[in-house]
Amino acid sequence: MQKNQSWNCRTTNQAGKTLLQHMESYNTYSICAPDSPTHHSYNPKHRPEILDIALATLPYSELTLTNHNELTSDHNPIVMTISDTPITINPPAAKKRINWQKFKQVLLRNYPKKIINLKNPPEIDNEVLLITSSIQSAITECSYTANQTQVSELFPPRILQEITIKRNLRKDWQRTRDPAVKTMLNSQISCVRNLLKEHRQSTWDKFSSTLYFQDRSLYKLNRRLLHKKPAIAAFKSISGQKFYDTKSKLELFADTMKEQFTLNQGTDLPEVTYAIEELNRNTTKSTLFSSPKEKWEIIKNLPPGKAPGYDNIPNTALKHLPASAVVSLNNIFTACLRHSHFPKPWKTASIVMIPKPYKDHSLANNYRPISLLTTMSKVFEKVLQNLLTKHIKPRAEQHAFRHGHSTTTQLSKLIDDLVINTNNNRHTAAIFLDMEKAFDKVWHDGLIHKLHTMSTSPHL
Repeated sequence: MQKNQSWNCRTTNQAGKTLLQHMESYNTYSICAPDSPTHHSYNPKHRPEILDIALATLPYSELTLTNHNELTSDHNPIVMTISDTPITINPPAAKKRINWQKFKQVLLRNYPKKIINLKNPPEIDNEVLLITSSIQSAITECSYTANQTQVSELFPPRILQEITIKRNLRKDWQRTRDPAVKTMLNSQISCVRNLLKEHRQSTWDKFSSTLYFQDRSLYKLNRRLLHKKPAIAAFKSISGQKFYDTKSKLELFADTMKEQFTLNQGTDLPEVTYAIEELNRNTTKSTLFSSPKEKWEIIKNLPPGKAPGYDNIPNTALKHLPASAVVSLNNIFTACLRHSHFPKPWKTASIVMIPKPYKDHSLANNYRPISLLTTMSKVFEKVLQNLLTKHIKPRAEQHAFRHGHSTTTQLSKLIDDLVINTNNNRHTAAIFLDMEKAFDKVWHDGLIHKLHTMSTSPHL
């Protein structure tokens, strides 16, 4: 313990002298201490003393240390106040709700029913921007701030009263050092501890009784308890240099994604070159189209809780579109199919970097980029998927990206094969191949060649 009368201690020891000499020699920091004792030993032979100090590089005049006599420890908690302007942080956005009935009426006014004849890709892009801005304006006009739920009192009045009694007894004991007061304090500490334990248990029992499987509240609680948000760490570049500011971290993310999203050129094969040339020479007019009924089915099955893209249009907004807006959206989709065009506004995505579990989070390449696409683009992708599945038949052994299958069914099949072979006294050989960033490194020309061999429409 570094004691020195220079920071209000009763006595000075050798450790305190050494610390004071070090501070005066380097003159890079100051020693701050409160003006009242911070340690009250349980041993009545020991007198109160200041044992808790702070080393600060800020000017001493800008710091204030306050001694709080509140906890049951023999060391008082110390609060340091810095006299400076705090860093401005945007407050959390108020929870807003949308009047969906009014949303339909406003959208009918802002985006009235009309016959759209889109003749070229630029007109398609302009119409996409128009319907997007109309939906955004309607959402803004129909949004209102929800009533904030009142936070109930943390503890009931009886517990707060007992805590106050405990604090008063602690102050009396520190002042008088009376053994009888110490006995009363110990009894009061046990009383408060038992009351808090009972209160926490009753609160948990009351909360757990409201959990149900049907409303997914049990799943949400499990996820909140098990999936802890990792701490934000400093980033390191390849050379080992550390970065703490947000801009530098974003630059590291950008460099990582640039390398990750670089197209794979693949091998120069004659059959692939022929498929690309055949596609470029195609001048036939597309007969592909989509129907409003198909859009309704796709929109109806959109999950309501998914995060929106950069346009902030949620899936629920599409579910409440008036019929005329759905018809207009269908006309845009049909024009895209006829002109073999994917609108540019739908190629933009908001990317969220999710840290990979059990990885070094100071390296940018250990974060998984999740692209948040616009809702309308995902509906159009579903239309394209329905058209492609007419030509592409999944292999029987495929489980991922196949309707009714998943990686779980693949594991079930593997376990079934293992059990059968074990019962027949046979060995099972398995080969596991992990292709890193396989989705981002797909050979596009080779993929087009595969689609060409399956007699897929060139307009897709």
